Amino acid sequence: CPPSLGDLTSLALTAADVYVIPCQAEQLAFDGLHDMVRAAGIVRDNLNEKLTLAGIFFTSYHPNQRGTLNHGTVEATRRIYGDEALLPHIRKDMAVPMSQATQQSVCAYEPTSRAAQDYHSLTQAIMKTL
Repeated sequence: CPPSLGDLTSLALTAADVYVIPCQAEQLAFDGLHDMVRAAGIVRDNLNEKLTLAGIFFTSYHPNQRGTLNHGTVEATRRIYGDEALLPHIRKDMAVPMSQATQQSVCAYEPTSRAAQDYHSLTQAIMKTL
């Protein structure tokens, strides 16, 4: 679904130095990605010249589904924003909804799951951009 781009988002971007955008590899979320980058650009131009995009990462990603809308959305993002904007993706993993049902993070619920490993890789990549 598209991001909420209200006052709270604007205030958060005004106070931030960097931001990341999580996105599902689906058309509506992809449209929302453009809206978020546009909103951040407005904040950067008018309120916070230090604001920088640290990267974009996809959630519930299916890396082996080449030729699908899922893969096409990631490739379109790569073409528009460049390889340097893409952070490690979070692969679709049943450990995520199971951890939510137990009100735990996926890293606490199943630390050896693909999703937990992906979140670790994502965290490392974000830390390198700071």
